[in-house]
Amino acid sequence: MYNYQVNMWIKKINAIQDYKSQVFRGYSSPEFIKAQAKVRGVQVGFDYAEVFEVVRIFSKL
Repeated sequence: MYNYQVNMWIKKINAIQDYKSQVFRGYSSPEFIKAQAKVRGVQVGFDYAEVFEVVRIFSKL
């Protein structure tokens, strides 16, 4: 991974672990976060990726 990618994942893992009420959950472990990103990356042809949901799209009619 490139340096900026490593830094991004470190920031993401640290941010998630700041939610102390969620730390006990399996999906907040650094290993799970990285593994999930690897799976999503394989699905789209990259080393790592994240999934997001568009909640609202604005357009002019």
